[in-house]
Amino acid sequence: MGRDQGWLAEHMLILGVTAPTGRRPTSRRRSERLRQDQFRDADPPQGFEGWQVSTIGDDIAWIKPHDDGRFYAINPEAGYFGVAPGTSQESNPNAMRMLHANVIFTNVALTDDGDVWWEGMTKEPPAHLTDWQGQSWTPGCGRKAAHPNARFTVSSIQCPSLDPHWDSPDGVPIGAFIFGGRRSDTLPLVVEAASWEDGVYQGGDDGLGDDGRGHRQGRRGAPRPVRDAAVLRVPRRRLLRALAEDGQGGAEAAQDLNVNWFRTDENGKFVWPGFGQNMRVLTWVVERCHGRGHAEETPLGLEPEYADLNWRGLDFPPERFAQVMKVDYALWKRELAAHDELFAKLGDKRPAVLAAERERLGARLSV
Repeated sequence: MGRDQGWLAEHMLILGVTAPTGRRPTSRRRSERLRQDQFRDADPPQGFEGWQVSTIGDDIAWIKPHDDGRFYAINPEAGYFGVAPGTSQESNPNAMRMLHANVIFTNVALTDDGDVWWEGMTKEPPAHLTDWQGQSWTPGCGRKAAHPNARFTVSSIQCPSLDPHWDSPDGVPIGAFIFGGRRSDTLPLVVEAASWEDGVYQGGDDGLGDDGRGHRQGRRGAPRPVRDAAVLRVPRRRLLRALAEDGQGGAEAAQDLNVNWFRTDENGKFVWPGFGQNMRVLTWVVERCHGRGHAEETPLGLEPEYADLNWRGLDFPPERFAQVMKVDYALWKRELAAHDELFAKLGDKRPAVLAAERERLGARLSV
């Protein structure tokens, strides 16, 4: 329907951010295979008093250009669902606040008093549970109490960060498109695209993994196979073409950025703390939306320097920031070779504007 009527639909979080000045750009990010609470629960940490974060939708965005030259997005859903294991007061407090009543749980464990439990919900498991298969369960029995893909589903109106305009039929104006992928190297923490077309090109690149052969990186940096790159991307080419060639009418007031929370160190550990600390990046994005934030021009686009982010309340020295912003040209040579392989599979169906962006990016990186 979106294809026929000239609008877009994608798996995307729609997030509202209110700065202390009261200005309110709306950011949204591609959420496939990412923990959506990385932004949804970006409660402002210490040093960000006065900032507010609200949720319009966390799964689907329908995006249409309006007469004012901007993109607007609506949330077509009436609720949220999420994977239960790993969800806790520490990792996702807003989700836990939503689950007090009127919730559908699937494949979780039951406590002896009729409550629910899953791995990661508490630091210590209960002494006894009924597991997701209805069997008696005790710690150390060798089985998971909840299925690894156990879920919860809950109405939007129970979200404590729900935006007042979450159900507006007119949608909300989009100030920034924030794309991301689970990448242990290659992509920096945050980079703003040099142009709208460049942003679509780099944002559409998150289907390929770090080894350049259609693999994604797991939590410890080990590659996990995904669908063949051509299979993964052929359905998406319509979205990319629409964004790059037809979507420019709404691009006048929208920034295009990429983020990567998953850069790892030499020990395979995440360098960036993530979750609420992502607010430090998000506020820089807001400043860029208003033309105020400083950025340094690089071969990948526009990037913040260390002094451009608010570090109050977080011990994150310049050398760690350099780790998450580093560009490895040898890895980018491999990355662009994977892009060429994909374009070869798409043949004459590849959007011409994106092929041109591939050449420009390669020239800037000199690889």
